[in-house]
Amino acid sequence: MKRKIIALIIAAVVLLCGCILTTIGIIRENQPHAPAPVIDPFSITEESAGQRVRGSLTEEMLQITETEAGVLYLATIYTDESYEDYILLPILVPHNSTVTFERIVQSGQFSDEDFYGTFRLCDADMVASIQTGILEYCHMIYEIMNMEVSDAEIEENYALVTPCYVEMEGIQSGTLFIVIGAALIAAAVIAALIILFGKKSLLILAGLLLLMIALFFVLFWGKFRTITSIKEVTSGLYTMHCQYDYDCDDFLAADISNIEELIRWIEKRHLFGVSIPIDPDNFGCCSFAAETPEGKHLFGRNFDYDETDALLVYTDPKDGYAALSMVDLRFFDIGTEAGMEGDSLAAKAIMLAAPYIAMDGVNEAGVGVGILQLSIDELHQDNGKPDLLVYAAIRGILDKCATVEEAKAFLEGYDIHSALGDSYHLFITDKTGASIVVEWTNEQMYIVEDAGCTNDVLSQNEFYDPEWSCRRYDAIHARLAESEGILTPEEAMALTEEVCLTKKNRSTQWSCIYHQDDFAVDICLDRHYGEAKHFDATDFGYKPAE
Repeated sequence: MKRKIIALIIAAVVLLCGCILTTIGIIRENQPHAPAPVIDPFSITEESAGQRVRGSLTEEMLQITETEAGVLYLATIYTDESYEDYILLPILVPHNSTVTFERIVQSGQFSDEDFYGTFRLCDADMVASIQTGILEYCHMIYEIMNMEVSDAEIEENYALVTPCYVEMEGIQSGTLFIVIGAALIAAAVIAALIILFGKKSLLILAGLLLLMIALFFVLFWGKFRTITSIKEVTSGLYTMHCQYDYDCDDFLAADISNIEELIRWIEKRHLFGVSIPIDPDNFGCCSFAAETPEGKHLFGRNFDYDETDALLVYTDPKDGYAALSMVDLRFFDIGTEAGMEGDSLAAKAIMLAAPYIAMDGVNEAGVGVGILQLSIDELHQDNGKPDLLVYAAIRGILDKCATVEEAKAFLEGYDIHSALGDSYHLFITDKTGASIVVEWTNEQMYIVEDAGCTNDVLSQNEFYDPEWSCRRYDAIHARLAESEGILTPEEAMALTEEVCLTKKNRSTQWSCIYHQDDFAVDICLDRHYGEAKHFDATDFGYKPAE
């Protein structure tokens, strides 16, 4: 009896230690910062170095480079609501704070205490890094717009950078304390059960454990199989066979109108509420449709973005069409320099959300769709219809539509929303040879029949520029005109190479030729055009209807 009491006392001490560590972790997670003045960015001088400050973030954050100390961003801060006069404030974010930092930027919910830090004088290396980032960003934007950037414009932006940057404070994480504390609490409870009930408690615990494992496999077998299906087929390119019900109908009915709502819905529905890192940004792309000499149909697509890994997802919903689609893993901070490795268990678990973030794809009915950025204001329609984020529209079209006409009818049933400060249009084609570009303003949807598109408004709406021009658009249509719209798959891939982007910070990450009649795709990653990979839906177990 005496030994039992001593053992119970020890278990109680361990339990107390666990509670203390867990409490410390929670406190550290919510620890307030020491007082600091709000940044006045327009009064920053070299004498500001050493001053501790707090400040508000902005949606216009440009990632410049990564250093040993952290990731360097450039914040655009406007002098007034005219958005004409601005300055550029460099912010150095520690590696362990980048996910939280970007989550605040993406949410758009800003306050005066978004971050704390200390002003540091920009030395020669810092100035060089900032200027290189500005130069590459300007050239990338002007390349997408098919315009030339002048040296004077570049120099004007150099002059707008503040003489000091903000060295952001690292966020004190209490996660480790919470994990250790929880482990000690669990160990103390198990020990107390064993002391009080002896071997019977072990049998009870073993039974409960087996029951939990059985319930896990019953409830989450599809997700487990999906995770284990993920394979890296070549460097930076993964495949996944989605074998769980991703609730497309509920997803389309969720009234999601921004990226933050999208991520919260995914986390709550499929990731047990666990927060996932995201790194969305805008992108430039091009798409086209062609016919093979045999009369089959091809959908060509370049996805132009920062360096990223890619995931080919096969989906086969019970109440929809099977589809092959490409997902940008940078969206989930996977495969980036500071992000997760794609073959890690955590990354594979996050890839469960991939069906919702398709950038382009084709379904078994032969409908192909791709999303392309437009450099116009963010879109938020309000016509009294259900809300639908444009990414979700891609999933809906692939799952629900067998023709271009059905895709048009599907889109007409929603108020479409974009994100990330810009709008987008969709290129949609089917195996009858029909191909359209769908664009929106806040009032209505516009349809343009076209065999190709890039990143310019094509419809006669308020954003249309009658003098627009684009090298990639012209090259696509010149090649299609020359061949009378007839291309072999090899010639189609050669066309994606002809119109690819090769900028250092914004280049073609993948080129796809979708075989609409054969439900297959050729994928070339990182412009390695001699190393294209062919994937057929039958590789994932697809069985076409007889």
